[in-house]
Amino acid sequence: MKELKDLQVGDKVVVSMSSLMSSPKRTVEYVAKVEKSTNIFIFIDGMKFSRKTGKRVDDDRYSLTYIKIESEDVIKYLEAKMHRNDLIEIIRSFDFTKLSTDELEKIVDIIKEYILNKSV
Repeated sequence: MKELKDLQVGDKVVVSMSSLMSSPKRTVEYVAKVEKSTNIFIFIDGMKFSRKTGKRVDDDRYSLTYIKIESEDVIKYLEAKMHRNDLIEIIRSFDFTKLSTDELEKIVDIIKEYILNKSV
């Protein structure tokens, strides 16, 4: 497996962001690509990370953000989780009043099928 010192532009890493002020401590992890790389820093999503430690440079004292290298399986799992969360957000924000009755019935059929299978 690669190490931080080996990262190049385009490599995928896991960004881990923790709020130290929330109780319980909340951590969000997502997959991102290296945008820029120097001998000292790695740049991802507009943030600058130490190549030596992986910690975000200029992090405030209320949060901890760092990058880590994970296996391809972990990357695939997190990407699938991110995709699922994106789909859920699209559904949450959608105005269902714009759909036809037939379209709404199809959605309700999917929900009913799920409910029936869960109760078994």
